[in-house]
Amino acid sequence: MARLTSTDDLRRIIAEPRPATRSKVLDALDEQSIDFLKRCPFALVGTTAADGTIEVSPKGDEPGFIRVEDPKTLLIPERVGNNLAFGLSNILATGKIGLIALVPATGETLRVSGTAEIFEAPTLRGSGPTADDMGDPPFRAEVIGSLLRPRILKDTATAIANGKATAADYQAVLEREIGRVVARQEELGLRVATDGEFGRTSWFGFFFEGLDGFRLKPSLFRFRDTEGGSFEWPTCVAAAPIRRRAPITLAEYQRVKRFTTTALPKATLPTPSAFHFFRFTQPFDPAVYDQQRYFDDLVAVYRSELVELAQAGCTYVQMDEVPVAMLCDPLVREQARAEGGDPDKLLDLYVGVMRRILEDRPSGITVGMHLCRGNFRSRWMASGGYEPVAARLFNDFPVDAYFLEYDSQRAGDFSPLRHVPKDRHVVLGLVSSKTPVLEDPDDPRRRIDEAARFVDLERLSLSSQCGFASVAGGNSIDEDTQWAKLGLIVDTARAVWGTA
Repeated sequence: MARLTSTDDLRRIIAEPRPATRSKVLDALDEQSIDFLKRCPFALVGTTAADGTIEVSPKGDEPGFIRVEDPKTLLIPERVGNNLAFGLSNILATGKIGLIALVPATGETLRVSGTAEIFEAPTLRGSGPTADDMGDPPFRAEVIGSLLRPRILKDTATAIANGKATAADYQAVLEREIGRVVARQEELGLRVATDGEFGRTSWFGFFFEGLDGFRLKPSLFRFRDTEGGSFEWPTCVAAAPIRRRAPITLAEYQRVKRFTTTALPKATLPTPSAFHFFRFTQPFDPAVYDQQRYFDDLVAVYRSELVELAQAGCTYVQMDEVPVAMLCDPLVREQARAEGGDPDKLLDLYVGVMRRILEDRPSGITVGMHLCRGNFRSRWMASGGYEPVAARLFNDFPVDAYFLEYDSQRAGDFSPLRHVPKDRHVVLGLVSSKTPVLEDPDDPRRRIDEAARFVDLERLSLSSQCGFASVAGGNSIDEDTQWAKLGLIVDTARAVWGTA
């Protein structure tokens, strides 16, 4: 065994690097490196002592914990550990530093070397990321929106109806319960949180209840259950000009934002197709509106909502889309034709309306679209894989991410995901909010692997297929099971991607 003592000796054994390899050595971070650090949950940091001793320390936290101040400056928070401070002492002695940043399951690393200084900055030193440090959503483990309404909230509403409680009593209970479930989401390790939609009658009803001009009529479509039952339900019809009395989603967002400490608050609202499809033969009084003016007024409402949310600091919006998911069902498409409609033209209409709403959306907002085939007390309205709408769904709606119902055979296989462009993210709804059976932990992992045949693993995340209570009554499931399912989502995300 011969000792090597010079660079020439070394290069006799190890060839010179190729030009393409040399080109990766930069004097500053490029966009690809900065993006890598946003996804990085772990790094090894090396420092040099005054006597030349090398110390290597592990650093880990939620992805994005290493902040890029500028292309030549990184901010690395110091978390509470064993308090030996070997690395920090070395920085004070020599200022020399190097790190290797890693992102699990990518097979890639980023190496950075330079000099270091130590500053006191409590917002960086804390035990977890601030809202600004959260990184861009969607996250690996996602919560869709609604949670089971607590019994005390329902009892207080009943007490008000019986004259035994006041609106102020209800508001106090509502605030307390929202604070409780936000804290529970954060305790589970979720990096995103909602208010459980506790202040709503339903995922959709609260929105048109905030508008003048609507009245109720039976929907053209019915809910179904596992026993073959069929259930009618009311939807909205515009009987007078639409007028927004006040912001609809703003107060909800401001309230949940007050309660979040480590998670990013997410705002949810229905897509405008819900104001049309369920009675598409006559969604408005023809004496009041034609289709163009009807959607002009709806688009104005939505654009105002998004501007107000952005001004309040909201950076994450989920729009809940049922009609497009229903157009996956051959029976629904047949019914639409029987009523005089064209399923493909309806899809064209809904794409166009969403494009009008989002074309000039406020900067800094990530918009996801959640697709659901109906979720009313564990019932549904449609079945069928995404293939009939996939090409337009994944390419023409101007959103950043898709939250896709995939908890049962009603949603079909993953092959339609081949249409998803490289710049879109997919959240797989593999855990069912409809049934009380807790999934085997191996099942979502296996299905994630199946989906990764069509969309890169790095562009996938995990969630339940829908919320747990799209209406106040909730699904056929108890609260303990609800939290167990959300915990399973977090645990699975950590096992697959190394982070929630």
